[in-house]
Amino acid sequence: MQITTKRLRLREFVCDDWFDVLAYHGDHRYLRYYPWCQRSESDAREFVGMFLEQQQEQPRLRFQLVITRLHDGRLIGNCGLRREPDNEWEADIGYELSPDYWGQGFAPKRPGPWSNSGSGTWACTAYRPGASPATPPPPGCWNG
Repeated sequence: MQITTKRLRLREFVCDDWFDVLAYHGDHRYLRYYPWCQRSESDAREFVGMFLEQQQEQPRLRFQLVITRLHDGRLIGNCGLRREPDNEWEADIGYELSPDYWGQGFAPKRPGPWSNSGSGTWACTAYRPGASPATPPPPGCWNG
């Protein structure tokens, strides 16, 4: 799977992506928003491996893609859409960016405690079939 915009390309993870993931996962600005204090090569390989395994799921419920700059292919983060396996109407979306690319318009700003970070996750329950487009989103969903 590959998606291309004016500035970015989203693509599937490959084994060698661990090195670039480790580069931004080890950045103190990134770590500030996560429970761990450091990241190792093993952590980065395991992180990428998880997404490689998800690519093989049948049916596939989770789509985590690398974010690269279109002009040079540089990995700057990842984003995903993950459906809940036991509830076809529930999914979450999220992203994370290398701190080197925060504030450059690659991701939306959002309210909340992580508004200065380059990471975000939103979880919402999808509208039921036949729901009116005027039906407001469920409580707790960010709609920005």
